[in-house]
Amino acid sequence: MSPQDARTFKFIESQMFLFARGNWLPLKRVLPLYRKSRFESTYGVCDPTKGIFIRIRWDNGRPLHAYAIVDTMAHELAHLRFLAHSPNWFRLHSRILLCMSQSNLFQRLKRRMNTK
Repeated sequence: MSPQDARTFKFIESQMFLFARGNWLPLKRVLPLYRKSRFESTYGVCDPTKGIFIRIRWDNGRPLHAYAIVDTMAHELAHLRFLAHSPNWFRLHSRILLCMSQSNLFQRLKRRMNTK
């Protein structure tokens, strides 16, 4: 992982913990989902031990769009409480996305990703 990606990921990790605490979610750790993993076409994974893996680059090395990362963050955080895509999961996902939007997370992440 490049130094720029490491800084971006550290920011993502800190925001994941912030939003998890704000929504009373039992997040234990956030780890990068690397290329060439068994989840090659997946943006994120919530594992049974309350850890979340987040991808910030496509398999070809191009960065994911900041909005895709923010949506994946909210998606996987909602899975900490509801494993299935149930109506309750959709409500929680929407609530987390609203909080992320109100905090300008997309714009802040986009700025960090564009910084050299």
